[in-house]
Amino acid sequence: MLTRSYSCFSAIDYTSLCLLPGQQCWLLYIDILLLECGGNLFDAVSIAVKAALFNLRIPNVTMTKDEGGIELDVSDDPFDFKRLDVSGAPVIVTVNKIGHQHVVDASEKEEACSLAKVMLGITEKGTVTAMKKEGSGSLDSESISEMIESAKNVGIELNKCLLNILKEEEAKIEEPVGFLR
Repeated sequence: MLTRSYSCFSAIDYTSLCLLPGQQCWLLYIDILLLECGGNLFDAVSIAVKAALFNLRIPNVTMTKDEGGIELDVSDDPFDFKRLDVSGAPVIVTVNKIGHQHVVDASEKEEACSLAKVMLGITEKGTVTAMKKEGSGSLDSESISEMIESAKNVGIELNKCLLNILKEEEAKIEEPVGFLR
């Protein structure tokens, strides 16, 4: 679901990861270690991934033409980097159907009572980048529409709050002093 959510071209500017078009690019892997799961696994993981991408620092690379081709030189300076724009990166919002109601941010016990759930990748602007239904229960079109609207509203607010918190935390970091800077 996470891969599907980030496959949308509006999620991240993938050209910013390109070094030599058609030849070289940065390849990102994100490893996730779960210490505990209290429900809403995909939602929590998507928030962690967006935060990790926000904090990512990609070293600047210089290219020089050589006799044999192009040589790439990765900067050794820890302060010489660029950042990814994650404003379009989605968070996953899971909406569980329990009886005739739907629940966002379900606990493990609430998830056990749910026969069907819909997971949606939602951007800060409310764009749905991915959608997946899980569970053995059926959903009528009215329920699906309501669940999508709920997920959009929660996703928009969650994205805004997350980016604000990340920016606040970044502002608290003091500039390094000494011979390294």
